[in-house]
Amino acid sequence: MPESHAALALDDDERAELDAVLVAGGHDLEYADGLFCALICGPAAVDRTCWLTLLFPVPVTGDAAARVLELVERHWNDIAHRLSLTREALDEDSFYLPFTHVRSGAPGEALTGQRWAEGFRAGMAMAPDAWRPLLADEQVLAQLAPIVSLARPAGDARFGAAADREALTDLLPLSAYRLARQLAVRRRTPLRVERPGRNAPCPCGSGRKYKHCCGAGRPVTH
Repeated sequence: MPESHAALALDDDERAELDAVLVAGGHDLEYADGLFCALICGPAAVDRTCWLTLLFPVPVTGDAAARVLELVERHWNDIAHRLSLTREALDEDSFYLPFTHVRSGAPGEALTGQRWAEGFRAGMAMAPDAWRPLLADEQVLAQLAPIVSLARPAGDARFGAAADREALTDLLPLSAYRLARQLAVRRRTPLRVERPGRNAPCPCGSGRKYKHCCGAGRPVTH
């Protein structure tokens, strides 16, 4: 794995750390992974404050805020990096595999791929005017089909057996790569989100310098 890519990817402990913070706010890393994929592949930029507020309805404050923001940025950039690679540059280590939790099948628990698909659809809902015209494009619809199906809850009469969910989950990487390429011409958001300089305006839109805002360990959301 290239050194630049290895520096982005979260290890298992870091994933568990970020997942725990997200769960405290009502989401999880699977949901965030789907959300980030939709925002990265999507045809329009979405202000970072919007999706941070969605993921962290209860602001993370103090020293923990800078750490959480670091993990969020690295996971975003890891997905973006993988999806930006050409087919020739992809290998087993760099290929994007959506993060999905192993499910026990307990009553009331989310189904395989459901939280990822819900996160992706939440990302689409943040730019409805940009996505709406694309829903008439058969190529785009073909890639969205497994995502829409996986977002359906247990008991939905339009969905088949658990094995069908696993098969659709296996299609998610292909859908992500095809959407990233199909929508590249329309995309206005950069694939990478770099940490700004300390004296640069904070990208959250607060109007303050980064060092006095998100870069100072202040709340992740405003």
